[in-house]
Amino acid sequence: TVIYSSPLRRAVQTAEAVGTLVGLPVHREEGLSDIDYGLWQGLSLTEAYHKYRKDYLQWLHSPQLMNFPQGESLPIVQERVNRLLKYIDENHKEDAILFVTHKVVCKVLIMTLLGADLSHFWQIKQDVAALNVFEKRNVFLMAWAINDTCHLKSKIKS
Repeated sequence: TVIYSSPLRRAVQTAEAVGTLVGLPVHREEGLSDIDYGLWQGLSLTEAYHKYRKDYLQWLHSPQLMNFPQGESLPIVQERVNRLLKYIDENHKEDAILFVTHKVVCKVLIMTLLGADLSHFWQIKQDVAALNVFEKRNVFLMAWAINDTCHLKSKIKS
């Protein structure tokens, strides 16, 4: 019944396509913005490895401790996610909510909703256009689907 999207173009385009199909407006939400990769923005993983080797290794082994140079960290993204979830809980108690966002934010949302520590970042798989479905029952959240891509015509290869 409500659609929230990251304000970044690729997410807004997806959200608006869904909104058009179901007749709902899209609300742009800064809390769903992709992580700010700072100086890593636009770099390939190989380039990031060569330019920021220490940070790169920390990202692989302790992502919860990594702060992208001149960018954000997973805990900062989680703070944004928590503010949004609190707002949703207070203002959309009976609504079905669609979030259209980015891989890192999806992974942080999943870990937050499951009560998992951010150190589990690499244990959550998120393919492009994957669906994650949670249902609130009383005070409990139930995960119905994580990384579901059955709606795609051809499965995304990893």
